[in-house]
Amino acid sequence: MDPRPKPTAFQGMSASFGMAGDWGEWKAAAEHYYWDRLEEAFALCEGLGVGTGARSESFFRTVEAETTTRRQSKLVSPSDWLTVEWIPHECEGSVDIPTVVEQTCHQIADRFGYTERAPTMVSVLTVDSDAPWAAARFGYMVDKYPYDKICIPNNRVYSETGLSEVVAHEYAHVVVLNVAQGKVPKWLNEGIAMLAEHSSDLRARRALGSGQVPWLSAHDLELAHSRERQGEPNPAETWMAYQRSAWLVRYLVDLKGESSIGQLLAAFGDNSFVQEVKMRLTGQTSSDEALRQVYGFGEKELFAQTLDWLKGK
Repeated sequence: MDPRPKPTAFQGMSASFGMAGDWGEWKAAAEHYYWDRLEEAFALCEGLGVGTGARSESFFRTVEAETTTRRQSKLVSPSDWLTVEWIPHECEGSVDIPTVVEQTCHQIADRFGYTERAPTMVSVLTVDSDAPWAAARFGYMVDKYPYDKICIPNNRVYSETGLSEVVAHEYAHVVVLNVAQGKVPKWLNEGIAMLAEHSSDLRARRALGSGQVPWLSAHDLELAHSRERQGEPNPAETWMAYQRSAWLVRYLVDLKGESSIGQLLAAFGDNSFVQEVKMRLTGQTSSDEALRQVYGFGEKELFAQTLDWLKGK
């Protein structure tokens, strides 16, 4: 997709997986995984197990799920940039998966002014992978080579609405990643994905605006989105993190329309080298610079104004 390091849930593996002596093998497994060489990645993972204290279980289970799916799957390419993968005998009675996926991706690209089409694979994971210990069991996107890969659960392919929602959310991450060159913080990335799938909860808005649920700073919201979510130990807390992000982006849309979100993404990636150096020297974040360019205020102001907006509503 682009030359940046892979920004995924498995970043920081040296500190998270196995013993120090295993690091070379874990690194090799990750390399295979990011190239979607799943059999090679899984063979190494099987030899290593789940690591000391089961710290590598999330990565192990993810590789296992994608490998098991690949062994049984059918692959179809409805466009030269899109490949769709699913297991036919596990998806009997489903909607037309390739058609719905392709249409949804085009719709999201059009909404955010994304004129390119980065190579993308959408994989419907095997039913067996939908288990309590699975990480990101409701869908995830990984920046792989030679394509971005979206993985979604089997239970979303039986209605056009269900399939379209999860694909919209994950493909929004593809758009954000490519347009903004990986510079968008998680809180904003997830807010744009929530906007893509039209998932802003009015009850959450009222709870945030009334103070029933605390508002968070940008730093604290980023931490909330960065927590390990294997098994979803606190789904209500996770949901509210997503809702805070959703309403922050809804506020931006209220100000300048949905097209401004595409302008915001472009603003992350249009800085010259000199501008980037100046930002580092002055301590200005990419979010501050991009927000000021499009909306005239920075990150801190966005959080304060959004809370006032929620209270006013």
